[in-house]
Amino acid sequence: MTLSEKSLVLLNNLKSIGGDKIMEDEQENLIQNTFKKILTSGDVYKIEDIENWLDCEQKIHAMVAQRI
Repeated sequence: MTLSEKSLVLLNNLKSIGGDKIMEDEQENLIQNTFKKILTSGDVYKIEDIENWLDCEQKIHAMVAQRI
């Protein structure tokens, strides 16, 4: 199963998180809320789907990718 268009839109919001050395609570909450929205919308994903998305996204900071 691949990520739905709705899930991709939600995940793309994570590109806005900067590359600071310390992740702020607001940024942490954005990541958590993104995955909650994906799951509560009825979409499902495999970890491999998220890993593949991260591999393709050059704008995701390494710290954010690690947290995801």
